[in-house]
Amino acid sequence: MQNLRLRMITAGLGVIHSPNAVGSEQIAGCGRLAPMDWPSGIFRREQALQQYGRARVEYWLQSGAWTRRFSGVYASADMPADDPRLDIRLAVESVGDLVVVRESAAVLHGFGILGSETVHLAGGPAKTARSRRGLQTHGYKLAPNEIARVDGMRVTTAERTVIDLARSSNRLDALAVIDAALRIEACTPETLAAQADSQRSSRGIVQARQIIKWGDGDAESPMESRARLRILDSDLPTPVLQWWVCDGLGRQIYRLDLGWPERKVGLEYDGVDHLDKPRQRHDIERQAWLSANGWRILHVTDVDVYRLHHRMITRLNSLLTDRQDQSPSQLAS
Repeated sequence: MQNLRLRMITAGLGVIHSPNAVGSEQIAGCGRLAPMDWPSGIFRREQALQQYGRARVEYWLQSGAWTRRFSGVYASADMPADDPRLDIRLAVESVGDLVVVRESAAVLHGFGILGSETVHLAGGPAKTARSRRGLQTHGYKLAPNEIARVDGMRVTTAERTVIDLARSSNRLDALAVIDAALRIEACTPETLAAQADSQRSSRGIVQARQIIKWGDGDAESPMESRARLRILDSDLPTPVLQWWVCDGLGRQIYRLDLGWPERKVGLEYDGVDHLDKPRQRHDIERQAWLSANGWRILHVTDVDVYRLHHRMITRLNSLLTDRQDQSPSQLAS
């Protein structure tokens, strides 16, 4: 059997066959195809028809060996169905000349924390008509220095991506994106400020400029960032991120998501991972130690951040106020 000559599209995203990769002797009869006979990878429609013929292509599609993810692009069934990077690749293959933007660009840069079932591309106002199910095109005007290449695809730079999301998303998501980008060092506060200045006339830029000033790469989760925004929007003191609580010998024992060390008050965001029994036992031991060493901790969930944030701020304010006038010796007791 003739060996398949494969051209890698990009690491981890599958392969696309060269147009002359498979000889006709390999798949002589559609009705007698074995499972290993259908080619694996990503295929443009015109290439697939030219190489394999309409009968074979339709057979693979009808049998489920191939799927049509986007118009004009096929993927074999062994390609992952829930890989957003693959979906982006397929969308780019289907249109060819557009730039990956917004949530999709964030995925490629490594800070895709918002999630989106839609692939976002841009290519000027005239290209917006290409929007279809699962694919949205935006009429962005992009300068050459705002376009980079990631995995062989044209994509907005990390800075342009962050500012686009920060000015168009809700404020909670905006800070989460900024923190995530800063955490992986995809950009810096200075480069974000410069990008915001270059987009000074864009809608939502006032919000973006305000929130990038609060960005902090020490934030370890999107929900922690969102909880912090609720605090920054209040009159409460600004917390310290990832504060280590030490014992009497100065050894680091426990780390708090957000802390007010001068008042021995902390805030912890508890996600679903805190519901399993080993984690619950650890949390009980942790809480007992912190309480014995004079710390008061407010535990919050997504309900507190999204729906009951006024109650969260009231409770936090009560803890901080109770500790405001206490001396260091009183706080230590």
